[in-house]
This record gives sequence, structure tokens and C-alpha cells, in this order.
Amino acid sequence: MAVKKQDNELLEKQDTFNKEFRPKSLGDVIGQDSVVEVLLNSLLYNEIPNSLILQGPKGTGKTSTARAFAKTLNCKEIQNTLEPFVKRIKENPNTDISLEELKDKIKPCNECDTCKSFNLEPEYAGVIELDAGSEGKVDEVRNLKEKVRYTSISKYKVVIIDEAH
Repeated sequence: MAVKKQDNELLEKQDTFNKEFRPKSLGDVIGQDSVVEVLLNSLLYNEIPNSLILQGPKGTGKTSTARAFAKTLNCKEIQNTLEPFVKRIKENPNTDISLEELKDKIKPCNECDTCKSFNLEPEYAGVIELDAGSEGKVDEVRNLKEKVRYTSISKYKVVIIDEAH
């Protein structure tokens, strides 16, 4: 019994640690440059995919990347941030914009209603997370369907289904 209690406490501390140091923007995501580039380009060219599958080993940043993308996607000031890049591309379609420049400049503002709401409670900002590993029952899916119906303050609804195998 004591071992299980210690294990639970350790897991809770690790979970808190992970959330505290979770990337706040796509530019903060480390080791996933190809994924980040695709996501930033989808924002830049306004070609938002209707679904994404991020797969890989545990601890590689799949959920963190999804959350950072959701926040950036729904930031109300993101269009103003993207405007100079879009203008450069329209003037010269062969313009080469580095990934580092995109990661450095395209970030959520953290000032608009959506960003503030996301920082406090992501569900209010249109981001719904479901842990399919532990909540994969029919009732949870019904609950998810119900949540998706409600309007939010954000432009896009994002559903992150974690641990789906």
C-alpha cells in the first residue's frame, strides 16, 4: 500500500512539473522542427487542416505541440502577427522565410480574451482534451459530443484526444 501511495505522489509531481514547463507557443517546442514548420506554414498560408495525427513515443511532445498549436490558432491577434509574412510572400512568392524567424515571430499574444482564457481554462477557449487511455468509454464520448456543441469564445474548436491507441 505505501509503495502505491509513493508512486501516485511521484506521478502527481511529475505531471505538475510537465505542465509547468510545457511549451507556451510553437516556438518553444523543442525537437519537433518538422512538425512545427508544417503547423506554422498552415497558419501562414491559412490552410488549417481539419484534423491532425501526432504520433510518436511517450514524452516527445505530442500533446504539448497540439496545445501550443490550438492556442496560436485561436489567438485573436495572430492575423496581425502573420500579416507582415503574408505581405512578403505576396510581393515575392519565392521568398524564403526561415523556420527560426517564424518560430520567433508567430506566437500567441497572451493578451486577448482567448489567450487569457486558454491560460486559465482551455475548455473555455474552445480546446477540449480527452484522455482516451483512461476515458475511452461510451459515456465519455457522449460527453465529448455534448461539449463540442457549445459555442466558445474562440474561432476554432480543437479536440485533443490523447493516448488513443
